Amino acid sequence: MLTTDLKKPYGLAVDLGTTTLALALVDLEDGSVLAEDSELSPQTDFGSDVLSRITYACQNGLEGRKELKQAALSGINEVLFHLLGQTGLLPEQITKAAIAGNTAMIHFLLGEDPEGLGFAPFEPAFTGARTLLAADLGLKILPEGPVYCLPCASAYLGGDAVAGAWVTGLYKTVKNKLLMDIGTNGEILLSKDGKLWGCSCAAGPALEGNGLSCGMRAGKGAIEDAGLNEDGSWNLKIIGGQNPIGLCGSGALAVTAALLDSGRLTPDGRLEEDALLHKGSYDVVLTQRDIRQLQLAKGALLSGVQALLRAAEIPEEAVAEAAVSGQFGSHLSSRLLVRTGILPEALEPVIAFYGNTALKGACDALVSAEARKVMEDIAADLAVIELANLPDYNTLFLEALAFPE
Repeated sequence: MLTTDLKKPYGLAVDLGTTTLALALVDLEDGSVLAEDSELSPQTDFGSDVLSRITYACQNGLEGRKELKQAALSGINEVLFHLLGQTGLLPEQITKAAIAGNTAMIHFLLGEDPEGLGFAPFEPAFTGARTLLAADLGLKILPEGPVYCLPCASAYLGGDAVAGAWVTGLYKTVKNKLLMDIGTNGEILLSKDGKLWGCSCAAGPALEGNGLSCGMRAGKGAIEDAGLNEDGSWNLKIIGGQNPIGLCGSGALAVTAALLDSGRLTPDGRLEEDALLHKGSYDVVLTQRDIRQLQLAKGALLSGVQALLRAAEIPEEAVAEAAVSGQFGSHLSSRLLVRTGILPEALEPVIAFYGNTALKGACDALVSAEARKVMEDIAADLAVIELANLPDYNTLFLEALAFPE
């Protein structure tokens, strides 16, 4: 158990991800993080992506919205209790909270009708920031504690993307700077001449290990890195050092890169044969279907980057920094991002990793009125590019499915 000062105020920061919940307890006097934890979102029972959950809510009306809200809250409260156990704090000692999430996830959390997010012209029930009391939301902290939901900019650019612009300094640079937040929903932002552009793409859950034949979260027993030996056997790096029981997203991409390098996987995505990584009580494999899921994810992200650069009329070579954020992104290397075609080769020298900017932004929102004000300004001023409305986007996406030669 950590040593805590029971007289000091503490706050709760939440990254309400589509697939993963990440929470941190924060000392409100100095902004330091006491403890962090994460867990798979219970909302995955209602679909692996936001569109399937929007459909569920629309088909089931008010009851469906209540179910989605309760799933989000139960997940947050469960991880919160883990953190309280680690620190020895009581729920009422957590006096405020800040929550970052994409627009759909915040709608689900607040019980708002998400129907407008599922159909053109994609109108959310609200944008901007929301503040309510913990008791009214059902969050198990001090009942009268304020809960601040970071501002959403549009139907598919939410508080998580806005937090990324704040944490990386994207909002205050005049350089051509790109930000990719890698998750089930990929948010991509671009700064040009002091103006922010943004788009969102449905990468799906494969990059977070969900939906693969042997996929799992990045926990004990997950293959997180891999390479092929000269004799064709696999050299595996496993979280926890035990026998592998599955593949997390970074491991799946590492296997994909090794298969490409060896020629066992062609650039168009044809796999010579399923890759048997470990044989034992749990056979761990990467299949042709898994490769297709990874292609769809990486194709969505790459085409989003390319479309945003084209819309802003910026060549790849003119990008001064390509920032990568998200829990998943922090486990990747520049080479892996480029070799698997998530980012263009021209950006490899300028790739920089920022970790979970959604959670960091929520931490800052807890302790800084300036951070909250700037993030609200970012959300209000962001120029949103709807990829589906671009005349050549379908062609761009199909071309982006191929792996680099």
